[in-house]
Amino acid sequence: MATFCIKHRESGKLINILNCDKNNENIKLTFIDDPRSISNNETHGKYGNILSCFDDFEDMAFGYYSDPRSRMKFSFIPVDREWGYLKHMASGKIVRPLGGSENPDDFTPLVVHEKACPGALFAIDQINDCFVHKSGKFVHPQSLMDKPTSESETGLILHHEKRRYIQFQIVSSYNTDQELFLNGNRMLLMHRGRRSLSV
Repeated sequence: MATFCIKHRESGKLINILNCDKNNENIKLTFIDDPRSISNNETHGKYGNILSCFDDFEDMAFGYYSDPRSRMKFSFIPVDREWGYLKHMASGKIVRPLGGSENPDDFTPLVVHEKACPGALFAIDQINDCFVHKSGKFVHPQSLMDKPTSESETGLILHHEKRRYIQFQIVSSYNTDQELFLNGNRMLLMHRGRRSLSV
């Protein structure tokens, strides 16, 4: 299964989960700086709770812990043409609006949850660099009008309007500067204006 990271185009921050508590049914999606740009001191301080997922997922392979970026890997599971589920690989949970509604209200936060449901269907629009919920609402940073700042404070929400900061990129988990194009279960290297071979 092809895996990738989700990068906010304007800020360069990556999508992560707020914590890895497997007993929490609804884990908030949030933003974090690229872990490879964070010093060790910062990692054990400000980012300690985000990068310590191994405390809760003890059955993960050791390689999972060696690269913090692996905690930010997602995959797309096609369900119905362009619609599918976004799966957070570390937790095995599915991205969906809080409550799982098929027609959520504006400002409904996005979480990861064990259960896939019709309300968890998204399309990835890589022409316009946005994520669209089956209801027609768009994924935004929580603040709507501003780009994400502190990863612990800025979550992701759904809203019917297309605001400035809704652009996201699908990027390689090995090189977050390398954009990828999702084609079913395959990933293609993305070069604006052309596409290259699958990876």
